[in-house]
Amino acid sequence: MHPAVAFALFLVGTLLWLGLPFIPAIMELVHPRDAAPLDAVGRDAGALTFFADGFRRYLGEMNLDSHLRVPVGAAVQFPEPVFRFRDATPVRLLRSEMQVALLAEAPGVPRTGDAEPQAFAELLILDAPVTLPNDMAYEREVYARREVVGGARSYYRALLADRSATLGPQSVVLRWVHSDERLTVGAGSVLTGRATARDELRLGPGVRFQRMLAGRIVIGTDDTEFVAPVLAESIHTTPWLPDNAVRMASDTLRIDGDVVLPAGAYASGHLVITGSVVIGGESRIDGSVKAHGSITLGEHCVVTGTLAAREAIAIGEGCRVSGPVIAEREVTVGANSWIGQPTQPTTITAPRIVLAHGVTVFGAVQAREEGWTTE
Repeated sequence: MHPAVAFALFLVGTLLWLGLPFIPAIMELVHPRDAAPLDAVGRDAGALTFFADGFRRYLGEMNLDSHLRVPVGAAVQFPEPVFRFRDATPVRLLRSEMQVALLAEAPGVPRTGDAEPQAFAELLILDAPVTLPNDMAYEREVYARREVVGGARSYYRALLADRSATLGPQSVVLRWVHSDERLTVGAGSVLTGRATARDELRLGPGVRFQRMLAGRIVIGTDDTEFVAPVLAESIHTTPWLPDNAVRMASDTLRIDGDVVLPAGAYASGHLVITGSVVIGGESRIDGSVKAHGSITLGEHCVVTGTLAAREAIAIGEGCRVSGPVIAEREVTVGANSWIGQPTQPTTITAPRIVLAHGVTVFGAVQAREEGWTTE
């Protein structure tokens, strides 16, 4: 073979070899098959009970009911020995307060007050109404089939309760907690991840949280009568209309700059404000308020729509906001205010959320960074 031909073949072969990694990209460029956006939203993004529902399905798949049946005439041990699901997960079943007490006093049971605390290693199933001891740590999930009261200063990976559940003061939930009835969280606790309840979620003072969902979220663990805030009627009967307002639609006003509504003002329709807005006490807005700055509501105000701000939203004491409350910095809600309605659940969303005593939210509260209840 002529040297020139051999060199040409070698050069072509080398180029083809170097071009192999680029063939998929060239084919995609000529005939695109993956032009759709990436599915970056997880399956659990819209359902705060996603993990609790998944854990309940897991218990069904592990045929839990068969482990709960006690053979006729069998002696119940105190505590019962550990058994394993078919995936090798160790499980401890407790059927009475006596079993809980004996297990808590057993040698080697880890306590959070120890110098080097270790977590309770088994998945814990409570098949009776029980009160758990103080200073415990649970490495795996706790499943309560009846009412459960957790001890103070305890750590939970996750907790699922078929009935009502109470977390003692200064407890920590690392992933999620769910109750099919009422969930009560003691003072100074930390809810990392998700806290949900089908009926009601009550939080004591100084509770840190991230994502919560319940039929009704109430700040304050005292079992007081559930009543709506008393609201005064607006003293103005004609709609408030500033000189620099521009009507964008029949029910929408656009206002440039900062805005101050007088006490007792009444506005009909949606307000879009390019600056910040301060709404005086006992005012009523039959619509939504959107501000490029911040929104401040005085005491006993009513907003029938949404509050949305690029900065912070401060809601005064005794207010009622029917729609979502959305801020890009922070939301603070004053004492005894209502967000949403019993038949109209809604959402509070912001990086930081502060809720005062007596606040009631129907729906979800989602603090992307951190939320807390005031002392």
